[in-house]
Amino acid sequence: MKTITGIQYLRGLAAFMVLYFHAIDQFPALFRGLGPFGHVGVAGVDIFFVISGFIMWTITARGDAGDGRGSPMDFLIKRIIRIVPLYWVFTALAVVAGLVLPQALHNRSTDGGHILASFLFIPDFHPAFPGMVFPVLVPGWSLQFEMFFYGVFALFVGCTAAVRLVAVPAVIGGLVLLGLAVRPESAVWVTYTDPLMLEFVAGMLLGVAYRAGWLRSVVLGWGGVLAFPVLIPLLTTLFMEDYAVSGPARLAAWGLPAVLLVAGVLCLENRGRMPVVPVLRLIGDASYALYLSHLFTLGVLRVAWKAAGLPMGGGWDIAFAAVVCVAGVVAAVAVYRLIEMPLVNAVRRMAGQGRKRRPAGPLPAGERVG
Repeated sequence: MKTITGIQYLRGLAAFMVLYFHAIDQFPALFRGLGPFGHVGVAGVDIFFVISGFIMWTITARGDAGDGRGSPMDFLIKRIIRIVPLYWVFTALAVVAGLVLPQALHNRSTDGGHILASFLFIPDFHPAFPGMVFPVLVPGWSLQFEMFFYGVFALFVGCTAAVRLVAVPAVIGGLVLLGLAVRPESAVWVTYTDPLMLEFVAGMLLGVAYRAGWLRSVVLGWGGVLAFPVLIPLLTTLFMEDYAVSGPARLAAWGLPAVLLVAGVLCLENRGRMPVVPVLRLIGDASYALYLSHLFTLGVLRVAWKAAGLPMGGGWDIAFAAVVCVAGVVAAVAVYRLIEMPLVNAVRRMAGQGRKRRPAGPLPAGERVG
């Protein structure tokens, strides 16, 4: 299947936005001074969720035998092979770092139950962040959403597309409504009933529109792309108290612009308005590695920066954040090529998956679609 170039670019953008957020989050004064522009980096996750729903719908609706249509177990195995190996590597590194260098990590976890839940993608409250559902590797919180979505989606992989289109949104929508009515307190149900789950459904609906040939408007294309940088800070200011990052407010402030952005890119792609830029494609391929590795790159640079005697204030905070953003991308490409690709291919061979495509890496949804 051919690659949708624009989707690869969005994967890279989404991961880079998260990297940007954590780079400036090191400096409270800079972070507060940026207002809504400081928090919007987290919206990269919303882009990933929309993309994931789009890809899962597209690869199963095609009916290609290699995508596991008709076999829920095969579908899940392919998702697990794509997500788990690299996530486990960096989760293990986070556990070791927390034990060996506890003074260097403010978000370490040494709780055995929490560590086990992290490896198994089971939502759990983080010991260092009261009330926050984070795994040991904090960015992995989004993977807990992803894995649950895959589980729900897999239940209906063997059904017709029409049944799947009704059933998956019905299950997810029902859980969201239940959460709004009951206000669950357990980490698992807080996660599985979060309105953010609806972003996967929105991605599925974009997949339906894409396959039906409805996403071909140049006006919608440029409108969706150009609206994103305008709507994100505007809606963040209007809907999110203190720029909070959860609940229906996030769905309105970040989910809607993410849907418009993905729709716009698909329109431009269909009209041949998406040039191929190899470096952007490469960053898109390495987006999953970037998402998982960037906190380690940031930590190493922070130690090196201090060891070099460089200041962190008076404009140097911006310099440090810029260095982190560049180094994070470079390190992610190295991780993608030297660790992620060989590891995933080795696991595929061990699982008897045969010869597969080169990993195309975003967060979880790592398939190429066309």
